[in-house]
Amino acid sequence: MNEKKIVDEQLSYKIIQKIKSKIKPDIKSIFLKLFLVHLSVALFTLSVCPQLGVSSFKTNLNFSHVFLAFGDKGCELFCGFFFTSASIAVSFIFLTRDEVRFLRFNKTYLASVFILSSIGFLLMFNSQLFVELSILWLLGTFIGVIGTLEVGAYILRYVH
Repeated sequence: MNEKKIVDEQLSYKIIQKIKSKIKPDIKSIFLKLFLVHLSVALFTLSVCPQLGVSSFKTNLNFSHVFLAFGDKGCELFCGFFFTSASIAVSFIFLTRDEVRFLRFNKTYLASVFILSSIGFLLMFNSQLFVELSILWLLGTFIGVIGTLEVGAYILRYVH
């Protein structure tokens, strides 16, 4: 009888730990995944759409010409949107459904960390960044993070 009680307690503990990990995934591993994805995707996006005067590689493809069709202000908004939404979209390949659910319930935290890390990343390339930083670019990055997270979560709900 005592053995059964010990086994039941161990099983209960394992079940509770499994449920806890699904309800609240490890935030460090989530943000490490996001950071690594954003680092690699940012290099690509900067090569096809320079952000605030920062470009990683020179290519013939340049989205900023397309975005400039909406004027300087439209270009700032769309460039910010493209910069963050590309990274969030690619991150869905590496995140589990539970991690996506966790991020959806912590959108403001995600957006803040993502945007601040983006600014830090761009500052490494251009120390004059704050001269060029605009509210529209920040708004575009915020819409890119939140909008892509919501669309991706919606798609994940119906796939599989």
